[in-house]
Amino acid sequence: MKNIFTWISIGAGFAAAALWWWASILKVPPLPAGKVAADGGDYAAIIETDPTGREYDLLATVRKQSKVNALGAGFASAAAACQALAQMLPDAG
Repeated sequence: MKNIFTWISIGAGFAAAALWWWASILKVPPLPAGKVAADGGDYAAIIETDPTGREYDLLATVRKQSKVNALGAGFASAAAACQALAQMLPDAG
């Protein structure tokens, strides 16, 4: 049982790292001219350009990165909880 929690912790830790890496490179492209936002509301955008010359919507990017970062934090907390449980369990044998 202790090994199961250890392996879950390892997997969750890798998932957290991958999500945080993805959030760090994530860019949301701007809507094409004349396109209406999915929610139908007014859409204000701050368009930025990254070092490679690719344009992205700054506000939409920050919102998306926030969601991905929160998911990464959830996996990191699961990894910490599994590590704690693994330490409290007796060794097999």
